[in-house]
Amino acid sequence: MVACSAALAAGWLLIGCSLPGGREMPARSDLGDLLQSPGRRDLALALGEDAIRYGRLSDAEIFLHWSLGDVPPRLSTSGRGFRGRLSAGQSVRARTLLAALAMERGDYLRARTQAERANRLAEAMQSNQQEFQDGALLVLGRASLALADYPAAVGALSRVGRPLDEPDLDALIVALRGLGDYHAALGVIVERNTRFGYAPGHGSEESLLHEWVGRPDRAVAAVLVEAEYLRYHHGRTRDATQRALAGLEGALLHDDAPSIAARRLVEAYRAFLEQSWERASWLLVDLIDEVDHPFVTYLLLASRIRNPPVMEELFHRYAELEPLFGGMQYYSASLWRGLREAHRRGDLPGYSVLTMRELLERTIRAAPASAEAYEARRELAVLTGLHPRDARFLLLPDEIDQIIDAAIRHRDPHRLEPLLAGLSMADSPYLWAALLGLQRVAMVPLVREYLAVAAVSAPPIAAERIRGLVGR
Repeated sequence: MVACSAALAAGWLLIGCSLPGGREMPARSDLGDLLQSPGRRDLALALGEDAIRYGRLSDAEIFLHWSLGDVPPRLSTSGRGFRGRLSAGQSVRARTLLAALAMERGDYLRARTQAERANRLAEAMQSNQQEFQDGALLVLGRASLALADYPAAVGALSRVGRPLDEPDLDALIVALRGLGDYHAALGVIVERNTRFGYAPGHGSEESLLHEWVGRPDRAVAAVLVEAEYLRYHHGRTRDATQRALAGLEGALLHDDAPSIAARRLVEAYRAFLEQSWERASWLLVDLIDEVDHPFVTYLLLASRIRNPPVMEELFHRYAELEPLFGGMQYYSASLWRGLREAHRRGDLPGYSVLTMRELLERTIRAAPASAEAYEARRELAVLTGLHPRDARFLLLPDEIDQIIDAAIRHRDPHRLEPLLAGLSMADSPYLWAALLGLQRVAMVPLVREYLAVAAVSAPPIAAERIRGLVGR
């Protein structure tokens, strides 16, 4: 079964990836099935939905036209009409799906026409029209945006009755920006970040809007979101970041209050980079009320939890930022380091693998090949009783699954080498996860042969564990 395509997601809103009532349709429905049917339009709609479900978009378009009574002449049959009518809701759904199909093909004018007709049908319904109307409005908004009709796009997306998903919020931001309504676009950005958190590129997009509304201080704060992301996820060096800050300062030439605050924020971030936690904290405390941006709060709290003495309340306040920054490695990395340092000073008892495992694993997952991920692996190794040098072998369960899936998919057992490299580790949850993963595929002939050969040259402990897997 294929997944619903992204372009059809809005049109599929009211349908999901199954047919009404949860019933399954065959994997293949021939066009002839409909011609041999009693001519029910609701069956044509169901077959259209089924065709979309299995990625047969050309078939789907024909079925949906049939459901609306529009039979192509080349496929009509003499004496064979279509009985019954679709309900109003079914008609809205059929036209919404036709609009989504047109979007998939890049025919945005046709998509908008069909979505407008679906929307008018929904508006004419006596009750519950919003449920049926939302899908039509979403496609109408996307089609209008593709046609650079920003007023229509904003009008359609703003009328959707349920909270917009992240891609639809992105579309609304673009449409508002196209209208020149930058303040409204920033308001939608706040909603998106609050509900879904920051993602790569969001800071740059936000920074530009703040600049356009004359707030260089907030623009700098948003730029720093991206700077911190690049440091952790892409390994940008401190020197490279400092050079970028110097260029940023050079662009802040005015002496109005927001520009002065922006320069002070750059100075505070420079202290943060240098791990001058006390200086960064003092600079940021003076800015926290002046520059209303959550990244300033992040910088202040991330500095405070590294600057003794640290009260437990600071960690609770830091945790409140997780919905915004939880997907960024720097958020988890700053937290686990702050917790470890507080524990070592005696400010915060109870630091153990039980309390830290999830946080350290989240740090790794955010950017598995990064230097910070390696440090998190070292910490996990120490907390689970392994030698720090074993950190390079320590793999998370989902990483193990990915390695095994790739080996089976490509029929290349040599891809399992990272798992075998760690089989000399002492007992730990990560060793057991590797052994369980290998056990799942050890009886696959290609893998079994590879493991038998690998056991010959493996270190004694690893060889014994491999032989246990293949039964030799």
